[in-house]
Amino acid sequence: MATLAYPYPNLFPYIESKCLWSYSVDGEGHKEFKEPLSNWDYNASLEIKCKLTWDIRDIFEQANLLTIINYSKIAIIEISSPGQICSSRKKIFDYPLIDFKKLPDQIILKINSLNNSSNIQFRLIIYTENCELNRFKYKKGSILYDEISTLVLEGERARISLQRWDFKDFNNENAMWFVRFDPKNLYQTFNETYTLFLNSNKKNLEDQIRRSIHLKDALKTDFVITIMCSTLLNEDLDIDLDEDYPESSLGFQIKEWLKDFGIESKTNLEKFKFEITYNQNIVKRKCQNLFCSDFD
Repeated sequence: MATLAYPYPNLFPYIESKCLWSYSVDGEGHKEFKEPLSNWDYNASLEIKCKLTWDIRDIFEQANLLTIINYSKIAIIEISSPGQICSSRKKIFDYPLIDFKKLPDQIILKINSLNNSSNIQFRLIIYTENCELNRFKYKKGSILYDEISTLVLEGERARISLQRWDFKDFNNENAMWFVRFDPKNLYQTFNETYTLFLNSNKKNLEDQIRRSIHLKDALKTDFVITIMCSTLLNEDLDIDLDEDYPESSLGFQIKEWLKDFGIESKTNLEKFKFEITYNQNIVKRKCQNLFCSDFD
């Protein structure tokens, strides 16, 4: 592995293979990161397992760094929506190697899946505190080893942020679903802006939606209309057709839907906003025409 980025004695040349990363959704069996998530939603329980493919002490010994193992730590950093404006990172595991004998060869972590979207990166690092070896002074945070693995949550199609709720709390106990839309800005990750609520009093509603193309179409058009109209009529969310919004952002998704409606100019956008305001039935019919299934 490359050592050029860290011009001091480190572990890179002695670690020949990356860790083995796997995931489990809702307590199911673990699968490798390369296998797609087939049943993901944003309220699922997500467990990550990182299996070390090398022995910590042996690696330090091979690198002639055993003297500083007591001044070193192994950590894992979670990077949500990497590369996007709304990305975040946090250290979710940090273990001092002075107790390396107690370090399990498999690190298991529970991940808060809510609001994670597109993909999550996990960065494993081994780093030092302030220490010295052969007159070389390692500063706190000096990297001895570094690797990144990515878990793709959505694949080619984004999954829906979903919650089940007793609609009696909303005084709408006979309703099937509603979309709560609460955006902060157009650069926000799309799946952070909304939640689809399903009525938990409707038995087997999810199964019925999966089996019924008509229910799927009704849900899809309601979803698109709610979010698109709410965005375009919100003066604080002024969509710019010339702006390159990040993929997976609200602005990007709205622009994609507007293209489906044939709206790619400011003039047409203003006409469309007028229709939404004063004749939304026309917009709903157009939406059904675009997003409902074709039975021909």
